[in-house]
Amino acid sequence: MEWGELTLGSSKNVEFYVKSTSRVNVKLELRVNNWTPAGIDNYLTIHWDNEGTVLSPTREILATVTLEVTSDDDFIDFLIENEVIAFGFDITIFASGV
Repeated sequence: MEWGELTLGSSKNVEFYVKSTSRVNVKLELRVNNWTPAGIDNYLTIHWDNEGTVLSPTREILATVTLEVTSDDDFIDFLIENEVIAFGFDITIFASGV
């Protein structure tokens, strides 16, 4: 996903479809890890609109992931001190049986 340019206090959304290929109902969960640089997750928040959603077999839903940037001026200090010009993280969507 490309987030583009971000500013303090801003948020960006990315939409995509999630389709179940399971033969049973599954509950969706989003996990975020492997933040780079370390510590940037203190200033960025990721959430989505389908946490805990139960998805039935072959059903497809539109999902929105939102990235929120803190409005705290300390984030600017963090970026400068760590010479941050890019950031990254991994998003994994898990489906577990219900």
